Amino acid sequence: MGLTLPTLEQVSGDNALDVIKQSRASGRNTQLTDLVKIFGGNPANGSLWTASFYNNGNVRNITMNGHETLEAPYQWESAQLVLPPSITSKIGGVARSLSFKEKVLKGVDPEIEVRQYGGYPQTVGCYTISKKLERYFNDRNLQTIDNYYTFDRAIPFTMGNYFKPVAHPECRYNGQPYIRVIANELAHAEMSNGETPKAGEPYWVKVQPIDWLVDKSGYWITLDAPLGTLRFHYDNYYDNDFGKTDIKKYLDDYVTPQMLQNYNAFMSQDILIRMTPWGVQSISRMLPEEEPTHPSSTLIEKAAKIFTRLMHE
Repeated sequence: MGLTLPTLEQVSGDNALDVIKQSRASGRNTQLTDLVKIFGGNPANGSLWTASFYNNGNVRNITMNGHETLEAPYQWESAQLVLPPSITSKIGGVARSLSFKEKVLKGVDPEIEVRQYGGYPQTVGCYTISKKLERYFNDRNLQTIDNYYTFDRAIPFTMGNYFKPVAHPECRYNGQPYIRVIANELAHAEMSNGETPKAGEPYWVKVQPIDWLVDKSGYWITLDAPLGTLRFHYDNYYDNDFGKTDIKKYLDDYVTPQMLQNYNAFMSQDILIRMTPWGVQSISRMLPEEEPTHPSSTLIEKAAKIFTRLMHE
């Protein structure tokens, strides 16, 4: 099944995943990443896509605080992600667990298990770093690496305006990966740095590990919504076959391989290693400030094959 969206039942009502109910009971609702806000996501009046069908081709969505709503498939909304037990059972032993302190800093109930797996652009850089990155970019003095993140740049809420993929290269600043994105005309929600994005202005967003809430059922669901704003299905009719939707194709063709470009831990020859912007590095043999190691190409190829197979089983 691979990477997917939650069903309405998993995120709403008495039968929701236990970890979702526990998180809401502690006072933490789903939040939007800065990237999503730059692309027009708004926690005040937006909703999150689910994979659940409703009459007349609509989608049963959910608001940030857990209330059910309906949306036509051509609308532009945000999304959480879900990994099924068929995948989490194979990666659970190597996905990094957040510490007590890390969970407290993120406003998560310390009793909830949170793992990190995959990486995606999430948080806007601070003012100083963003200014430096923009200056280096304009001077053509910024190193890019062979990683890309693809987003839809079609004009929001325009019928017949189909998916227009634009790939954003990953750049490195002091060893940290960033991408440069332009805020669209819908952007007006305050970001984590206190700034409100302005349409047409560039922003530098840091690629960070994805946090997953671990449910006892075996499902993992993202702590926050990393995707948005994007359409569910461009033909504006959902026939309850999620596998044929445009959003599922986007998850398979772009999000899955791109979230596995960085920060993917797996076990090989009893050594914990991690996919990074530089390739594969050993976690157990390297401190954050040290230069990355460079394992053999065979090991890198093995890593790529493992994750490709897991995500498409």
